[in-house]
Amino acid sequence: MSTQPEIPGLALPERERHRGPVAVVRLDLPAAHLDQEFDYALPEKLLADAAPGVRITARFGPSDRPGFITRITDGSDHEGELRNLRSVVSDLPVLTPEVAAAVGEVAKHYAGTYYDVLRLAIPARHARTENQVRERATQRAIPSPPRPPNPAALHAYPGGDQLISKLASGASPTIAWQALPGVVGSTPQWLVDALELVLATLTSGRRVLIIVPAARDITRVLAVLAEAGVTAIGYGSSQKPAARYRAFLLALLGQVDVVVGTRSAAWAPLPDLGLTIVFDEADPLLRERHAPRPQVWRIALARAGATVFASLGRSVQTQLLVQRGQAESLTPSRDALRSHGARVVMGDASDGPARRLSSVAFSVAREALQRGPVLVLVPRAGYVNMVRCARCGEEVRCPECASPVTMQRGARLRCTWAGHITHQFSCPECSSTHVRAAAIGSERTADELGRAFPGVLIRVSGARTGIIENVDSRPAIVVATPGAEPIAPDGYEAGIVIDASVLTARTELSGTAHATTQLANAWSLIKPGPQGGRFVLTGEPDEAVAQALTRSDFPNFADRLLAERAELHLPPVATVADLTGPRGTLADIPATFSDTAPGVEILGPTALNETTDRVLIRVPHAGARALRARVAALIRKRSTRSEPPVSATMDPLDL
Repeated sequence: MSTQPEIPGLALPERERHRGPVAVVRLDLPAAHLDQEFDYALPEKLLADAAPGVRITARFGPSDRPGFITRITDGSDHEGELRNLRSVVSDLPVLTPEVAAAVGEVAKHYAGTYYDVLRLAIPARHARTENQVRERATQRAIPSPPRPPNPAALHAYPGGDQLISKLASGASPTIAWQALPGVVGSTPQWLVDALELVLATLTSGRRVLIIVPAARDITRVLAVLAEAGVTAIGYGSSQKPAARYRAFLLALLGQVDVVVGTRSAAWAPLPDLGLTIVFDEADPLLRERHAPRPQVWRIALARAGATVFASLGRSVQTQLLVQRGQAESLTPSRDALRSHGARVVMGDASDGPARRLSSVAFSVAREALQRGPVLVLVPRAGYVNMVRCARCGEEVRCPECASPVTMQRGARLRCTWAGHITHQFSCPECSSTHVRAAAIGSERTADELGRAFPGVLIRVSGARTGIIENVDSRPAIVVATPGAEPIAPDGYEAGIVIDASVLTARTELSGTAHATTQLANAWSLIKPGPQGGRFVLTGEPDEAVAQALTRSDFPNFADRLLAERAELHLPPVATVADLTGPRGTLADIPATFSDTAPGVEILGPTALNETTDRVLIRVPHAGARALRARVAALIRKRSTRSEPPVSATMDPLDL
């Protein structure tokens, strides 16, 4: 190809490139197409405080924007004059290189922007707290455990002693850990065993991060660590901003050896991070609600050190890592499971003295109450969550706003949207004035059990009534919803699941696996079978779930679910992008993504509601990287053209 010769004397002079110190920064900019690094000149007055990871402000367009320095260079490839950096907010490098790398990896995996993930990783600054923590911070030595780990403590797991040795020597394996059921005193058995993994990691001079689904679990884990003499702190989004930032800073400055928290703590900037333990990684609480909605399991894999996914069951995502050779499986021996787990019993038809309680469950509860407390697991909170016409079965709706109606104590019908009270019901279909309960909650269940077991103490634990952390060994019936089960000393004498089919027949993609984990968590709180512990399933649960629980064979159950998902091309075997946008704006998506990867399938656009369309794009595992890159490019392109935005969720849990 020929080039037109320049006219002598009219050639444009080359623009000079900036020479001198340059701050490469990431700025908090809302537009996706501006998701990149920018160069700013470092004026002499800022040189002393500027460093990678510090907070800054920089002029972008007509306004100042906050951001972070990612690196400092000598000169810039940018043609022309650079703007000066406006200010260094604080000379404390809060964005560590390890966290910065993980942020980039997670943003790419979920087709999000770097700063969207960065907002999740770094909490807002609280200046007074920062000054106080820095004044009191001391130079801590390399972490060391209060005692050496005991390899024999994991004798129930083939290979458990080898795992402790690996962690103590500084290795970083990825482990899918099926924990033993049971309670030791008032501490779950899994937490007793996890302490040995913590001590082994501290022996190697590295620190530990422990992630749990709910804030109530933090206190229990911290108590076990404190009793063992381990320096630890809690960290979670439920804390007030100053307390959360204080915990962040203590971790950053190496003032603690272990951080325990909920999903936001997955980004805790611990120096020399050697181990991340994630308990129940498939719990929906461990998926971030803000874009790009990353899951904690993926953040944990992006961080430094070893990763242990601990659960009483086995999630499909963790099992997929095992299948692909990306994780090792650590499971108890069959003898250990038989000696630690409660015996699972199937309840017959609900023909016992108590409504919804089978005769088998009634007999087990009556016998167990002679010795101590009994746990009753109910899928729903509340009193009566759904009401139907007693004659025709039509769902009762509020006559004023058409919202669903619940029944409260005293047979009052109350709508769930506006709180209207229906005093006189008349069915619009058949004119009947009588109703029946269609979905019964924990409070109504407690009333029924109180009538069936007169004189027995009934306690209710749940979000509506208040969560009870522990109960004593006195005979009592403890009614709880999943995740709100109190712990009884050395375990409950028996456990009963009422309406198990409600738990195991959920329609969302993750429903069956999550229900299995919820049942396994409740089962683990019951005394071992050799000590008389019984766990009764009533209400016709899913047969495969019941068999997995009976055999305590959760990895094989996860294998079965993965085989089903492979056949249906569903995540996590396939990679799925869930795209939503305003009505009529996704019509070009099928053509745009038709050549993304071999085997691509495009479903939609379909109307999600009156204002939103939805498209599902799925590809085999080999095409996952191409799909994520194409989705990210689509979002940037629409942002550049100021077109209506598209929201993307990679591998959604609620298909």
